[in-house]
Amino acid sequence: MLHPRTNKRRTVEIYFVLYLSALVLLISKTGNKENKVDDIQHKSFDLPFILKPEKNVLMCNIWLDSLGNKRYEVDSLNYIWDIGEVENVRYEFVIEDQELNHSVRLTNNAEYNYNTFKFKEEAGNRRAIFYWEPDLEGNMDKSYTVYVSATAQPLNEKNIQRVKAKTQFTLMITHISDTANKNLYLAEHNNDLPLDRQREGQIFEPQINVNIGKMSLLQERSEVKYLAFKEWKNKIFCFGFNPKYDLAKPPDIKIINNPKNNGGSVYIDSYLDNTIVLKGKTPAFGKSQVSLTLVRKYDLYETSISFDIIPQDLETPNYPSEMYPEQKYRFDPKLPLSVLEDAVTLLKLGDKIVAADYQGGSIEFTPTEYDVGKTFNFERIVGGMTVGKSISIKVLPYPKPEITRMAGKSDNVVILNVTSYGWTNKKENRIKELVLTGNAKYRQLYGKTSEDREKSIWYEQFEITPLNDKEPFTFSVVAVDYCGNSSKKLTY
Repeated sequence: MLHPRTNKRRTVEIYFVLYLSALVLLISKTGNKENKVDDIQHKSFDLPFILKPEKNVLMCNIWLDSLGNKRYEVDSLNYIWDIGEVENVRYEFVIEDQELNHSVRLTNNAEYNYNTFKFKEEAGNRRAIFYWEPDLEGNMDKSYTVYVSATAQPLNEKNIQRVKAKTQFTLMITHISDTANKNLYLAEHNNDLPLDRQREGQIFEPQINVNIGKMSLLQERSEVKYLAFKEWKNKIFCFGFNPKYDLAKPPDIKIINNPKNNGGSVYIDSYLDNTIVLKGKTPAFGKSQVSLTLVRKYDLYETSISFDIIPQDLETPNYPSEMYPEQKYRFDPKLPLSVLEDAVTLLKLGDKIVAADYQGGSIEFTPTEYDVGKTFNFERIVGGMTVGKSISIKVLPYPKPEITRMAGKSDNVVILNVTSYGWTNKKENRIKELVLTGNAKYRQLYGKTSEDREKSIWYEQFEITPLNDKEPFTFSVVAVDYCGNSSKKLTY
């Protein structure tokens, strides 16, 4: 009788495949532990958070009417919208007077109120509202740069540090020389205002065959301060003519370097409808003066403007000379305000960016236990180029605990002072146990503990007594912290 043939080979193959599958899953699970920590650590840099101002320029136009009375029109507020999956947004405004090189800072917790500049947060509408009331008494044109920064908490990510965003806009005060020129200018300018922002008496119909009046220029910065050898930029705002179509001849642009060999330069980068963008190389030392002269083709009216280019020294940044796990560190690039628009602050591990501020501000970073032994690089970039040196900072393991004092209090009592360092699993890395050899036992004196939290140093005291009073009181001791590090052995 023939019996059916059993396939023992197939059974072995199935068990072998199951074994391989389990092995692959085990390896994958082990390898993902470090990746998971790394993903959590750097997740905040993948979260988009930006600020968007409604307008890039707020204008205040001042003129005299036919009776000689001062009249004005001002766009007094700007909306700054926050965009991103964030909450608990906190704003800060810095208003810089370009001519006086003076700034005013506005925060939520400001102790002083400024009549000229104010802001209000509207968390429900995802925006802040900036207000200004220009000084109408002066007779000089002025401009301000408003730097806006905000921090926010990513939604559903309570363990991730707050993210940052920055933007800026300009405030301009312009004196218009005559009524006809004012009517023409405001008719063109107000076409860009939203309907709900146009107030009665502000809209003027364009006039045909109107006297175009005087042409005038206003610079964004009367004094450009920038890093030596780097490319500076300044905008020249044009009133009473369009620089793209209304010039009788090419602009006459000059630069006077003092001293002559300081390397300063200037060129015209681009023309906009009412703006000429100038760029050039910042002098290495001394200063440079740029002058621009334009002639209008309709009446050959000529106007000029000038400003200075002054190099700024690169300050030494603030950064830690070394780092330890689970401590937060701050890196301050100390870049001047004038370069922040083109600046980036980076902390890198090899080619990987682990912390960044894309407008040249400070950054924070907390290394983990997995970073011990790794070297990070702190860099400042302006205009796409690294300024200063790339600074290397290594993550070190915490020092081992130290028995700093062992002294007899009486014949059968010894006091032990022990110092430990750092953190482990987000807890203070204190002494876990004393390992005693000989006739001894110990207890901790909890009332004698102290700490230097800023430096993450913990001080503890222990009392050691004989285990058996009838035997000689001799022992050796080793202190072990929660990281598993051991002190040197001492003998009594």
